[in-house]
Amino acid sequence: PDAVRAGRSGFARAGDRVALAGPFRPRLPGSELAKLRGEPLPDGLEPVDVEALRAAHAAVRDAVRDGDLSSAHDVAEGGLLVAVAESCLAGGLGATLDLGGAGGGGGAGGGGAERGVLCDGEAADGLERLLFGEGPGAGFVVSGPEEAVLRLGDRVPIAIVGTVGGQTLGVTRGDVRIAVTLVELRTAHAALAPLFP
Repeated sequence: PDAVRAGRSGFARAGDRVALAGPFRPRLPGSELAKLRGEPLPDGLEPVDVEALRAAHAAVRDAVRDGDLSSAHDVAEGGLLVAVAESCLAGGLGATLDLGGAGGGGGAGGGGAERGVLCDGEAADGLERLLFGEGPGAGFVVSGPEEAVLRLGDRVPIAIVGTVGGQTLGVTRGDVRIAVTLVELRTAHAALAPLFP
């Protein structure tokens, strides 16, 4: 690997599109949210499509190395909203997401650039699960010019969910609207540090 072509996790350019790339089947059991609530670990893990995960990793890695994407961040501890918040903090830029219509099949997209299709079937039955659910290889939050994001959709399921810009992280899904400034995010992030030694 060429260190000069290494990617960044933070949003880099206002106007870039934000997308979820790769398999995305969020679950709350075993998540950071469940851990913070003191909930027990689930008994076993769900089956994992290793080939789909490998394909998503390769597609995102190649797009980053080719300079097509401005940023890429894994959806891991804390789920989708935490990954987006960390991308905002790392880049010093906000983002506006529209998660309306989330639900329906096909991973993060269905093989193309389906917009608003974020979860496989039963995984989309709650905003909390969508925002904070986790799972093995839960996908990537990526940003870049719309054409580049759409090209990524030729290789891996994607869902374009928003746009980079401003100093606020805003999320809309139906009648639910969340808005948090980057200053508030930084303060909250610093306050949580003792919980994650």
